[in-house]
Amino acid sequence: MEINELKQSLIEQRANLQLFLETLLKQRRAIIENNIVSLEESIAAEEQLLMRIHNLEQESKETIKNLVRTHGLKVQNYSLSMLLSAAPAKSEIKLDDLFNLQNIIQRLVNEISRANEHNRVLVNHARSFVRETINSLVNDNSAQLLDRKI
Repeated sequence: MEINELKQSLIEQRANLQLFLETLLKQRRAIIENNIVSLEESIAAEEQLLMRIHNLEQESKETIKNLVRTHGLKVQNYSLSMLLSAAPAKSEIKLDDLFNLQNIIQRLVNEISRANEHNRVLVNHARSFVRETINSLVNDNSAQLLDRKI
């Protein structure tokens, strides 16, 4: 029964990570298009998704703890990877679906990391542009440029 609970939790985790990736891509589009409303909406959605993802991680960890205790597995920590490496010794635990979900989740996490890095670069470029613009407006040398009559 606990395997099914873990599987369901991982399925929900996968769905939330997919939504998180889509949210990061919407953020990127909002940054590029300078759409503040869309950016604020995506940040709010990101916060909600992060909370859901965290809760699902805690739920999965508790289920893994119970599985480890129930089946008398020896693990260093209560992670899915440790469970999957320790469980093959116990033939009554069916792991194929869990391996597949772990691979899918890992790929999603890698995509999220890349999207997050791209967004970070865009934000840094935007901040740099704003900083340079402010410096050019405030700098005494540029005052002559601004005072010129056209």
